[in-house]
Amino acid sequence: MQYAEPEAGPASWTLEPDIQIGSVEGTDDAFVRVVRVLPAADGSVILLDQGLTAVMRYLSSGQLAGRVGGAGPGPGEFVIPTDVGWWAGGDSIWVTDGVLPRVTIFSAEGEFGRTIPIDGGGFSPASMTAGWAQPLDDGAIASVVQETGGWDWGPVRVLRVGNDEGPSMEIARAERAESRIPIQWDQPGMMAHPVPDGPFLVFSPHGSPIFVVEREAADSGEQASVRIRTTNAMGELLWEVDLPYQPTPIGNAVRDSINDATREMFQGMASFRDRSAREIDAIFERTITIPSYHPPLRSVVPADDGSIWVVWTDVGGGSEATVVSRDGVAIAQVSVPGGLAAVAGDYAWAIESGMYEVPIIHRHRIVRR
Repeated sequence: MQYAEPEAGPASWTLEPDIQIGSVEGTDDAFVRVVRVLPAADGSVILLDQGLTAVMRYLSSGQLAGRVGGAGPGPGEFVIPTDVGWWAGGDSIWVTDGVLPRVTIFSAEGEFGRTIPIDGGGFSPASMTAGWAQPLDDGAIASVVQETGGWDWGPVRVLRVGNDEGPSMEIARAERAESRIPIQWDQPGMMAHPVPDGPFLVFSPHGSPIFVVEREAADSGEQASVRIRTTNAMGELLWEVDLPYQPTPIGNAVRDSINDATREMFQGMASFRDRSAREIDAIFERTITIPSYHPPLRSVVPADDGSIWVVWTDVGGGSEATVVSRDGVAIAQVSVPGGLAAVAGDYAWAIESGMYEVPIIHRHRIVRR
């Protein structure tokens, strides 16, 4: 799908509600915890439900066409399924597991094909965090890792480790990790900053291109930008662009909410740290600093055509997406649901919570003007 570069700034697109998949009635259509949505351009979709330990395929009409998986370590089973995508060529799907170090391949109709063992690309558990595996569009496997050394966390790296190609090769990198705050207990410790500022690392549904979107707390309310860097499965740079945005002030109400939640977490440590509540409170006061501004970057959603939808939180609390083409050009702005999860063809898909927090899947038709 090709788009002309806008001559007078990004176009304005809209989303029109189309169909809904799922129910809160406790029937076979009730989901538990949908973590991945993999749509096809024709409006059909594959859903990965971690709570059901299964992958379901739905026709463009919204009718269930079949499911694969089940709890267990056997062939075609999962312990904690974490992701699903199109296998090389697009006529099969892969599923990764958060416990079993393997990728499972199924046909598009759900027939079990084979399993592929994966590793961390030569890093020992002592020198890397638990990352994840990601099949690429040419059949190779990438491993996402983060080097650690004591309390210092290195860059997030994407290593190409599959296809019997010899030593692993770095094909993408996010220089900044999530900010961490040093805490002086009996011994030095570390915690993630309560205001998220880590990078987004996302893969196309076909495994390539790979997008790294840097996100860093803003120093002031002046216009800033986030950098998007895009590489292919061999690590070759496709494009790099700075996307401008207006930093959002962190108001007193939000600041108080963050402080209260973090303070409560610290107070919960008082008993097993053998510290008084007053001592814990003093550690909190000298440790936590909330920035005045932050980039209102909510999520990054790759589309099946090589473009990405960069989702921002607007001043009213809604969500607005900037659509960046496969060439790195901002071509459209569109209001989107907060749970935007996937884009393919003429459809955008969202995961939204229904009654009792049961996930409901909504398909929206994209109206391009």
